[in-house]
Amino acid sequence: MEHSLYIFDLGNVIIDQVDIIPAVCARLDTDCEVFVTYYQAQLDRLMTGTLSVQDFWNGCQRACGLSVTEDLLHACFHPVVNHQMVQLLGDLRAAGHRVVCGTNTCESHYSHIIESGMTGWFDAVYASHLMGLAKPDRRFFEYILEREGAAAHEVFFTDDLQEHVSSAQALGIDAVRFEGYGSVIGLLPRV
Repeated sequence: MEHSLYIFDLGNVIIDQVDIIPAVCARLDTDCEVFVTYYQAQLDRLMTGTLSVQDFWNGCQRACGLSVTEDLLHACFHPVVNHQMVQLLGDLRAAGHRVVCGTNTCESHYSHIIESGMTGWFDAVYASHLMGLAKPDRRFFEYILEREGAAAHEVFFTDDLQEHVSSAQALGIDAVRFEGYGSVIGLLPRV
């Protein structure tokens, strides 16, 4: 089935190895549990842009008793490109399809994404921290649909997290959980 809009998640779909926690803990030389507890408690605020990176690290220093001299969310973010998926994005776009990214991200990771040229793989990038909305909130998808002028039933979406897929499906979006290239290629138009 052809759609008017194709939305792809970024982390664990187009890029892999996005978990920064082990690298941050190694750099902080601390008990990972203390940092992870703080990080998880602040993650939604980071992803929706209601907590700045500076405020995140200031709070981390207070809450965890750590000394942090650089933005480790940026310094420890070293994703690996899934070239097969990048080729698929390019093929879809070359065939005239509108391809956008809908990603939960924070300012630190997004700056890396821009610096690495990853935004060029898409016709548009919808980043949660800039939108003030994060998946699985249905308003995340409604925001994209409105900006793109697309009806839900005309849209294909894939993400590695089932709760995000289920939220999109509840709106009528043709959504599938990403479990590798093979999980989506048969659902997309031949290009």
